[in-house]
Amino acid sequence: MPKETSPPRLPPLPLNVLDDVRDILDYAEDETRGGFKPPPHNAVRTVELLRSCAVEIVAVKVKHYFSLPNRRSEWLALIKNQTIDSLLAFVLNRNLHKDISAELNRTIEDHYVSLRREWEESKEPTVYSAPVDRKALRIAYFAKFPETEILDVCWAAGQHYSEWKRWLRNAVKDDSAPDRAFRAILESGKPPSQYKTKPRPHGWK
Repeated sequence: MPKETSPPRLPPLPLNVLDDVRDILDYAEDETRGGFKPPPHNAVRTVELLRSCAVEIVAVKVKHYFSLPNRRSEWLALIKNQTIDSLLAFVLNRNLHKDISAELNRTIEDHYVSLRREWEESKEPTVYSAPVDRKALRIAYFAKFPETEILDVCWAAGQHYSEWKRWLRNAVKDDSAPDRAFRAILESGKPPSQYKTKPRPHGWK
């Protein structure tokens, strides 16, 4: 009898990548609380949120797994299915699971059809430049200026605190305006008061 082969499994994620995924899942959990209650537009808004989170999670995972020399084409389907299952956990009404799962599946498929083709057809792993580690930038900056408040950094960068939180969980794209603004001050070697001399208004966030 031919020997049965085990189904493909995803290697464990490094802790820093896992931390990024959990940040997105935590955001999804916070934002979907009560999202599937009347009026109907709440459900629509929550589905859109889950679609965005699905794309962000898959992007984080694919960026890591695609860089591995032993990558397998089967991993894409596993990443997609894991992502959908993780997000469906926040939908308490199980009657909606089938429809939402189909919507998330379509979203991921549409977004990554070209990536799947590249992954399956390429003979050599694609080499990507290492992304900026945003949390490492934050840690290094506040280690140098330990008395600095986060709001002062946001004010100096010209970005609100809500964008700071989105930037740290990688919900803001690389080279976008908020990304460039936060990176500029964190890499400047200057405290906020020197980076932007105009003081932060009271109550600004």
